[in-house]
Formats: sequence, C-alpha cells, structure tokens
Amino acid sequence: MRDAIGFFLARKGGGYAWWFNDPMDYAASASDGTGLVKTMPDGKRYLFKRYPDTDNYAPYERLIRCPIPGTISFSGVAGTPVANPHTGEVTGATSDGLATFEFRVPVVFTSDFMEAAREPGDAGSVWQVNIREIGKFSVAS
Repeated sequence: MRDAIGFFLARKGGGYAWWFNDPMDYAASASDGTGLVKTMPDGKRYLFKRYPDTDNYAPYERLIRCPIPGTISFSGVAGTPVANPHTGEVTGATSDGLATFEFRVPVVFTSDFMEAAREPGDAGSVWQVNIREIGKFSVAS
C-alpha cells in the first residue's frame, strides 16, 4: 500500500505523465496481422496496432507512440526501416507492411486525488485510480 501511495504522490496526482505497460495489451504481431506500418496523410510512416471487430467495438487501428526498442522487427517493409521509440515514426521505409513489436502507452492520472484506506500491517485498499492515454509525450533529458 505504501508503494502505491508513494507512486501516486511522486507524480503529484495527474500532473506528470509516465509510460504504462498494460499487461493485457502490450504487443502487436506481423504473424496475426495486428502490427502494421502505415503511411499517414502527411507522407510519414508510423507503427499501428489493428484491433479486430468485436461484439462491442468496430475494428480500428491505433497509432503506437512508444514502441519498445529491441522488440521491433519488420516484415514486407521495403527499405531500411527504423522506428523512433518516442514517436512511433518509421523512417527509412519505402513501403507499408507488417511489424512485430511491444509498446507502452503515455498516460496521466485523471485526478489528483486517490482515495485509500489504510489497514493494519501496511495493508490497504484503493477503490479506483483512473489513468488516461495522452497524445504527445516528451521525455525529460
């Protein structure tokens, strides 16, 4: 419990962003067609993850902004593609294609308040702490 409270307070609630590794959604693969390299209207290529049609959602593709270096490989992409780990932009590619990669998501807390209940022995409980994905993320140097 102390670690959860410390993590929240260190980021001053919603004031600071960090990279979140979602244990349920952290990878895309060329073998199943979920990892893509696509050209945007501005002519630049980026990594995308394709999500299939489900009962609740129509199929869609998500721009991946923070691929994890060392996990990225390309399939059917002409040229010498290299992915930027801070933007997801793929330079050196001369065609679209498939990719395999893991990724993280830039997020912030949606509130600067965390309701926690302390219990004996440093145990405790937190009702819910929501986070939201942000569009752009700058890495401090």
